[in-house]
Amino acid sequence: MVSGTERETNLDPKRATKVQKAGQSNDNGRKLYLVGFMASGKSQLGRRLSALLDCPLYDTDLCIAQQTGMSVPEIFARRGETWFREAESRLIRSLPDEACVVVTGGGLPCREENMEYMCQDGITVYIDVPEEILIQRLLLPENRAERPLLNGMKTEEISFFVKNKLKEREYFYKQAERRFRPEEEDFASFLRWARKAMKRDIHEIT
Repeated sequence: MVSGTERETNLDPKRATKVQKAGQSNDNGRKLYLVGFMASGKSQLGRRLSALLDCPLYDTDLCIAQQTGMSVPEIFARRGETWFREAESRLIRSLPDEACVVVTGGGLPCREENMEYMCQDGITVYIDVPEEILIQRLLLPENRAERPLLNGMKTEEISFFVKNKLKEREYFYKQAERRFRPEEEDFASFLRWARKAMKRDIHEIT
C-alpha cells in the first residue's frame, strides 16, 4: 500500500528472498527495527519514520494478518500463540535487503534468536515508555480489544500483567543498540540519528 511518502508493504515471504547474510551491508542502507512493549507507540512511530525517511514500512502484525486473512486475535484463537510466534520469526527473515522501518510485535524479540538476528541484520531501537503510561493506554477499551494476551482481563489484572510481563521482556528489549524514550527525548534528534544509522555501520556512529 502506498500513500504519499509513506509506503507500508504487504510482504509475501514466498516471494521475498534473502540475497545477503544478516548484517551484511548493501547500497540501499540498513533496516531499522523498532522493538518494545505493546502500546508503546511503535506503529505510530514507524509510520512517521517511514514517511520522513522515505523508505518502506513493514509492520509484522499487519503483514501476518494480511497473509492469513485474519486479525491477530483471530490467529491466536484459531492457530494459537506458538504458531503466531513462529510466523513472526519466519517473517523477519524473509524481508528484502533494503533500507526500511520494521515495526515488531511486543513478543517477537523475546525469542533469543530473533533479537540476535535483528541486531545483526540492522539497527535495533527499544521504544521505552514508562510502565504507568503503558497501563493507562492498555486500559482503554479500543486498545484492549486488539491485544489477545489481555483477553478477558479486568483492570487490576491488566495492571499486574503489564508490570510482570514488562519486567520479563525488558531483558530482550535492552539488547537493542539504542533506547528511545518518546516521553523525554527530542524526536528531531532521534530522526537525525536514525537517518545516519541506517546508512552506516552502527559501530561507526559516535
